[in-house]
Amino acid sequence: MFIPAYAGTELWYAPGDTLNVLAISGLNLREKADINGKPIVKVPYAGMLTVLKDTAKPVVFSFDNIDGHWVYAEYEGKKGYIFDGYLSKLPAPQSDAGEIDLPSLMQNYLQNNLSPVSDPVFEDNENDGGKWEKVREEWEGGITSVVESTIDYTVDDPLPKIHAVYTFSGKYRLEEVFHLMKLIGYFYNTETLMFPLKSSKASENKSGFSFTVSANSILMKSAETAIKLAKENSSIVLTVDGIGIE
Repeated sequence: MFIPAYAGTELWYAPGDTLNVLAISGLNLREKADINGKPIVKVPYAGMLTVLKDTAKPVVFSFDNIDGHWVYAEYEGKKGYIFDGYLSKLPAPQSDAGEIDLPSLMQNYLQNNLSPVSDPVFEDNENDGGKWEKVREEWEGGITSVVESTIDYTVDDPLPKIHAVYTFSGKYRLEEVFHLMKLIGYFYNTETLMFPLKSSKASENKSGFSFTVSANSILMKSAETAIKLAKENSSIVLTVDGIGIE
C-alpha cells in the first residue's frame, strides 16, 4: 500500500480532486494552515471538499497519531485550510444499525457506496461433505472483493463460514482504510481507538487492544479480534475469527 512521505512534499491528491470528511465530529476549515487558525466553517462528517491549487509549501500536521498536511480546499463556496488526515477519496459510510456481522460489513459498504465495474465471477462446488462458493467482484476505485462461503454437511446444524479478502489499490493510504474500518463498525466497542504509528501505549487502555509495532506492520489484538495493518500491502482479510490487513 502506498504511504505518502508526509515529511516531504508528496501528496496523495491534486487540485480539482474531491475529498470526503471521515471525522465523525467534522473538521474545521481555517483561515490559515495552523490549528490556531480562525475557523471559517465546520465541514460535517461526509462533507465533500474540492482541493484547490496552493503555491505555498504543504504544512505538516499530526493529530491522534494521524500524520498529514493542511490542504487548501473549498467547501460550499468557502475557501481555507483543512487537515487532510481525516479526508479520503473513499465515500463516507453511513451508520448501519443492527447486529454486528464482521465479514459482511465491508461488503455492505461496497454495495451501498460504490458501483461494480464488471459482472461478478462465481465458482462453486458441492458434494456429500459440504458446499463451497466463491464470488469475486471488481469495484470502482480499484477495490476487489473475494468472498468465500463454506458449509460442512457432516456437523449438526451446519452454518456457513465466511472468509473474505478485500484488496485496495495502492492509491489508498493505510490511514484511510483504518478510518473506514472504524466507521463501518469493525471497532464498534472501541470508539476511542486511535491509529497507532510509533507508540500506542497511550490509547491501549482506552481501546482494550494490545499493540505490536514492527517495521512492516502494526498488529492489534484483543480477546476477540486480531487486526493487522500492514504498511506495504493492501489486502483486508475478514473471517469469523478476526480481521487482518496483510
